[in-house]
Amino acid sequence: MKTAFVAFLALAIGVTGVFAGGVQKGGADPLCGTWYGGSDNPDHAGYKYQYSFVPTGPDRWFVLA
Repeated sequence: MKTAFVAFLALAIGVTGVFAGGVQKGGADPLCGTWYGGSDNPDHAGYKYQYSFVPTGPDRWFVLA
C-alpha cells in the first residue's frame, strides 16, 4: 500500500511537471484551477484526491492538496 501511494505521488509530480511549463500564449493557464478524481483500483477503492493550483507569478503556483 505504501508503494502504491509513493507511485501515485511520483505520477502526480510528473504530470504536474509536464503541465507546469508556463503560461500558454494568449494568457490561458492550463494548470490553474481545481483538479479532482479518485481511484478505480480495488486496493484503494474510495480514495479521492483534490488539488487546487493558484498562479502566484510567472511559472509559479501555490498548490493545495
